[in-house]
Amino acid sequence: SLDTGTILHLCLQHFFNMFQHREIEDFQSMENKDSLIERILSDVINQYYSNPINKRILESQKSEIKKNLVNFLESFTKKYQGFKVYGVEKEFSEKLDLESLELGSFPMDIKINGKIDLILEKDYKLYIVDYKTRQTPSISSCWLGKNGEDPSNVQLAFYTYLLEKQSEQIDVEEAFFISIVEGKETVIF
Repeated sequence: SLDTGTILHLCLQHFFNMFQHREIEDFQSMENKDSLIERILSDVINQYYSNPINKRILESQKSEIKKNLVNFLESFTKKYQGFKVYGVEKEFSEKLDLESLELGSFPMDIKINGKIDLILEKDYKLYIVDYKTRQTPSISSCWLGKNGEDPSNVQLAFYTYLLEKQSEQIDVEEAFFISIVEGKETVIF
């Protein structure tokens, strides 16, 4: 399943790279969508595995992967049609500014690195999208607990920090996890 998740991520990366800095089209109305997905999936499988045994196993799962990919793209592009792709698999690295976050001092620098799956833009506001193959983290795991316990999942909080540190003009409107297989979206903020 880890390999399937990686393959799905890579396919989505290829697909959304086609819309860099332009509006996403509704997948269902795209011409040649079947051949496009076949080509993307074949390219990813060929690049991902050099081992012939693993490649054969993956080829046997190709129809299921394709079905999940098509289902995801149909629902996702319908909902986010008209949004522009601001970035795909964008990597960021920033030193955590503890003083501005009012966290006091720390005896060493803390550097945060992150790679954001997909960044959408609409009306000068950005939306962070993080794919999960099956289940998305719960909202409660991403927020402080009732008794002030630290959240167990800070991924989107750090992604937001990293993205907003790029420019004072960047405003992240929303950050969410989305399941590729289940289509479930968990909006964190």
